[in-house]
Amino acid sequence: MTPAAAPLLLETPRLRLVPLDGSWAQALDALYADPDVSRHLGGEPHDGAARQVEGFAAEWQREGWGTSALLDRRASAFVGRAGLHRWHPGGDVELGYVLARERWGRGLAREAAQSWLDWADAHLPGADSPVGSLVVEVEPQNAASLRLAEGLGFAHERDDVTSRGVPVRVLRRQLGPRSP
Repeated sequence: MTPAAAPLLLETPRLRLVPLDGSWAQALDALYADPDVSRHLGGEPHDGAARQVEGFAAEWQREGWGTSALLDRRASAFVGRAGLHRWHPGGDVELGYVLARERWGRGLAREAAQSWLDWADAHLPGADSPVGSLVVEVEPQNAASLRLAEGLGFAHERDDVTSRGVPVRVLRRQLGPRSP
């Protein structure tokens, strides 16, 4: 697949989204160190943020899109990550978002996710791209994340279990132009 035209910078009213690479490993480690944040991450091991960002950087190279560092536009502070990545169980593309606990409840995850959805609607579907929909994987007890996904137009597809044995709800949203 030819990489899509990569958004080198996406912006929302309060956030700048920049490709997440190795320069963000320490900030990502600090984010994952918060047990309230890491408990909602599907049982993934988060003791190797440097390894994880290597994967994110490789995805940017391979696909032309990937996971972004979320920066507060006023302070340029790292507040989380959001973006797209290949979800390997079915080859689907997943929209993921993780915010620092002190930023929860302010609509920032919605801003970041909506920015990526707008980009995906405009760039991913089409004759030269096999990507026609996105998935979100959410632990069933994470009510806030489920509300966010549903509010973004994702609908429950199935319940599943991660490779680490964590129950998740898989939601899907078709890509393409939206009706007003």
